[in-house]
Amino acid sequence: MKSILLYTLQSCILMVLGCFSVPGLSSANDLDTAKVQWHKYFADYEPNIQSTSDEQITSGTRTQRNIRQCIQTKLNSLIIATMGYAEDKYLEVYGINQYYSFSLAQKIPSKEAVLINTKLMDSTKQERPKYYSITSPHFTYENISLPEFVNHPDVTVVELEQDNGYFVINFSYIYRYRGHPYRTHQGKLFLDPTNFYCINRSLVTIVDNKSSAEEVVVETNYTYSTDDVPLIQLKKSTAKNKDSTNQFSVYGETVTNYDAKIAQDIDPKQFRLSHYGLPEPEGVVWRDPRPLWHWLLGGVILTSLLAILFRVWAKRARLKTVTPTTVE
Repeated sequence: MKSILLYTLQSCILMVLGCFSVPGLSSANDLDTAKVQWHKYFADYEPNIQSTSDEQITSGTRTQRNIRQCIQTKLNSLIIATMGYAEDKYLEVYGINQYYSFSLAQKIPSKEAVLINTKLMDSTKQERPKYYSITSPHFTYENISLPEFVNHPDVTVVELEQDNGYFVINFSYIYRYRGHPYRTHQGKLFLDPTNFYCINRSLVTIVDNKSSAEEVVVETNYTYSTDDVPLIQLKKSTAKNKDSTNQFSVYGETVTNYDAKIAQDIDPKQFRLSHYGLPEPEGVVWRDPRPLWHWLLGGVILTSLLAILFRVWAKRARLKTVTPTTVE
């Protein structure tokens, strides 16, 4: 009898709590659903995104302007950054292809490129660096894509909740420098469940090992392609640090406007060092597909040979059918 009463009491308590719970909240299921949506976005759309951005950074009285361009295919990535420092301007290029990654720089207006770094891919590990931060900042945190972020060994998902239609991830992230803990990020990522669970807003407090803290708020706007794919349109990042009164005040703001589109025809040669007048790494041999005119020329030659053979065959066939006439 006591067990029945106890069970009834527990059921009533759960029912009451259920009335105040967030409708549709199922942490494990929602996160699994988000992972499926992220996978679909990165698999079907991210490799084909081509984006240009115009970024204005204001920090106190110092202003720096960057113009970036990023092109991606399923095997290749390319980032072109024009960096302005004082009176000098540099063109920085970061490229990835199926054999190696590289970075190079050239001073503008000079056309000579200087190779900074190159790294051959390890084919046994199917290694491929990723540059998600340029084309899809609404799917990344600290240059880590969301599918990798939630599974990162230094990330702890503290709580999952819903807030005004957004799926919210409360997390703690230990940022390491040279393998040692350097900063702790604690905050929230607000994901839009109606659009591939992309990040609409983030609110994060960063504390370094010197106990100094800053607060960073990032807001993201996006537009839609013809396939209803969310493409980054604008990203605004506001950074605050504690002043003498121990209150947070704004010390820097970054606004980036993007022009993103689904890329169609991309020349694979622009993802190689030889495109910039530099030698390919030792052992790398490109076997490019033959151009269209080669195939057309081959087709014309083959058709001509077949036509000649057909005429010869037809002529011989006619000769065999001719009946010799007898002269009396």
